[in-house]
Amino acid sequence: VRPRGTAGLRAADLHLCGSEDCVIPAIGISECKLVQLFFWSTDSANMASSIAKKFRVSCVDKPDFFAFEDRSVPDDSPDKTVVMVSRKTGAPGDFTVLSLEQYKKTTATAITKFDVYGILGIITYPNLGTFLVLISDVRCVGHINGAQVFCITDTIFLPFASTFNATATELQALDKGHQDLRKWISGTAFYLSFDCDITSTQQAQDARRTAFDSTPPALRWKFADKRFFWNRTALNYFIKHKLDALIVPVMKGLVSSYSPAVAGHRVALALVSPLS
Repeated sequence: VRPRGTAGLRAADLHLCGSEDCVIPAIGISECKLVQLFFWSTDSANMASSIAKKFRVSCVDKPDFFAFEDRSVPDDSPDKTVVMVSRKTGAPGDFTVLSLEQYKKTTATAITKFDVYGILGIITYPNLGTFLVLISDVRCVGHINGAQVFCITDTIFLPFASTFNATATELQALDKGHQDLRKWISGTAFYLSFDCDITSTQQAQDARRTAFDSTPPALRWKFADKRFFWNRTALNYFIKHKLDALIVPVMKGLVSSYSPAVAGHRVALALVSPLS
């Protein structure tokens, strides 16, 4: 495989993953230039059925708060909780963690509910306010060691301010800003996985495999390489308050697929290149 491009990258920075039924011989690479990457993906039917099961968060839009429910936890589980984040001041305020039953008692009125794959983060536009950005749609691009990897294809922006006192010009500028940011994020450069760390090299993951596997899923985001945890700053509120179930690292980079023949064997090769 001869990578192409202009950005210098050491072999130690590559993420490598071979298929289980063959062995990739050691290939000596001291330094290479990489833009085009190769990534193994499975059939689209299996992807489509499992994407629906990977849905993580419900976000309820109420005038006084946003409520987040981790949908990966069954409703009848005693560990099922709902996180309510105040938005009274137009910015993220205090938060409260309630049991599902307690939460239901506080939301007797009709509500706006968004079923999303995760929280991209919280951003602020100068003079226009603070917004919650949700990952509303994804596309499965394949698997690494059985774990799915998704590309973000759409997002939702929700203002923390329940009322907006903006001029027509300001609203027009805000809408353009939203659309430009959505278009940029929803291209082919932002990826996430619920079950594996795509910010670290395969070598680094192998070195800490036991620790990773023994860590509760909600806490595994802490293994992410900070250099390539693209939305870490945007998730600072949730990190600061240890709302771990709502934290999903997003990587900005390049992912593609390739299945070369090496020493007479067809192999599935996965290369992931994160950008800092």
